[in-house]
Amino acid sequence: MKTKDKPRTAYFLKILNDRRNGGYTNYRWPRIGRWTERICWLHMCQSGYHLLRPKDLSSWYESPCGTRVFLVKAEIDGMLISNSKVVAHRAMLIKELKGHKDFIPNHKKRYGNLGRKAIIKLGEIWGIKMTPYFIYYGDDK
Repeated sequence: MKTKDKPRTAYFLKILNDRRNGGYTNYRWPRIGRWTERICWLHMCQSGYHLLRPKDLSSWYESPCGTRVFLVKAEIDGMLISNSKVVAHRAMLIKELKGHKDFIPNHKKRYGNLGRKAIIKLGEIWGIKMTPYFIYYGDDK
């Protein structure tokens, strides 16, 4: 009997407000550690779970999305990728990341975005290893 392959996953970021939604919809994300429902049809800005790579963070921080940043695990098979976000079929909040409240706005104001060195520093603040395109967490370190 053949067993079903586990979906491939990767880590991303999600910015939410205090109601645990992204500001553009009324969708309330499940609590930390719970998977979202699977969305079959993905379309940029319309359907699917919209997530960020570290390099995308400064574009969305303090937008209507909010300022609470979460580490997210997502299924990556079939995901959509644009220049400022990714869209996945399923995702799960892993933990809320803290200690960035002054770092991100100050760096964004001074330089306009978060460069590679700032992303690495932000990862150190959060206790995770990051590059502009990837997050290494848990077994991936």
